[in-house]
Amino acid sequence: MAWLRAGTRDGATEMYAGARGDLSQVLTAGETDTIPYLEKVVRKGSLKDRIDAVRILCDMDRFVPAQADDFPGEGATIRLKSINLEGSINPFLSVEGRRIGREGYDLIHWAAEQNSDDELHFYARLFAGLLRQDLQGLSLDEQIDRWRKAIIESKGVTSSDSQAYFVYWTLDQILIEKIPDSLPRLLKMLEADRDGYVREGLVELLAQADLCRMRLRGTELGRQATNMIQKTLRDGNLKPVYKDGKRRREYWNALSGQFFHDDVRLDTGSTWALYARTFEDVYGEKTTRTINMGELHLVEAVPEVRKFISFLTASDPYFPSWEYTYCGRSPDEVFHPRFKVKIARYHEQWERFKKKAEK
Repeated sequence: MAWLRAGTRDGATEMYAGARGDLSQVLTAGETDTIPYLEKVVRKGSLKDRIDAVRILCDMDRFVPAQADDFPGEGATIRLKSINLEGSINPFLSVEGRRIGREGYDLIHWAAEQNSDDELHFYARLFAGLLRQDLQGLSLDEQIDRWRKAIIESKGVTSSDSQAYFVYWTLDQILIEKIPDSLPRLLKMLEADRDGYVREGLVELLAQADLCRMRLRGTELGRQATNMIQKTLRDGNLKPVYKDGKRRREYWNALSGQFFHDDVRLDTGSTWALYARTFEDVYGEKTTRTINMGELHLVEAVPEVRKFISFLTASDPYFPSWEYTYCGRSPDEVFHPRFKVKIARYHEQWERFKKKAEK
């Protein structure tokens, strides 16, 4: 296979680089008659090739052509002009043989369950969504303990291709979804733990939770969290990013704008730009503006959206997690099975917001 001969950078998750990356996309989006060849790689290839082949199989099963997408172009991750094929990998689809059939499904599970190669075992479980299931099955105490060990081992974001990194990143999402139940334990750890990677990781976890789970200023426990974040950034002993006092002060200025003044991202790649474009596409609202930068024309949410966020926060601090909690890549959210319902609820509130503003 030409894919095997094409080179790429080192790293288990960097398979979509260079010529090999282009060929990986062709395999992912194209016909599934390549599965017998991928099976040979998974069972007999080099470790890196085996891991890459498993990921291709998982992505192949989750691939959705653009014409089958309710919001074509929003989440598109694969564009193959040479064969006139465009589509996306839907991260919310389970790997269950939808496109790859029983043969591909069994192969992935063989890789995920075999014990002769720990690295193949780990990444197969990661790509197939089984690692998340494993971690979700732990108790809250076990999850927090595993998160702490993983972030120390990976040195925060320093080792972003390590197994430990993917464990703590996955547990980040799980622990955010468990807020408010997980919040007292997280705050206790932030107050008592002296490890710099743990302290910085907790600050970032809580800051992310404010955007996609619960507005911290809206509850008493959340306000305790913002106070503790401020104290942590003032006291220091963080790593690897916020070692320097000046950077910590700048970070707090940015976070306080988010926490208390709804100074959130509205740029073209942001969650709120996605929501604003959807308001226009579905309801005919005028909620975006275009920023022209030479040949680039970037569509972002209008500044008024920040006032809308303030309105929602006052109404219900849990509004970010209406219907579901999602903290991942913004364009992918359109594939969530309850995305339309969430947008409908937000639009209902938008109409209330506009009426209130007109009075």
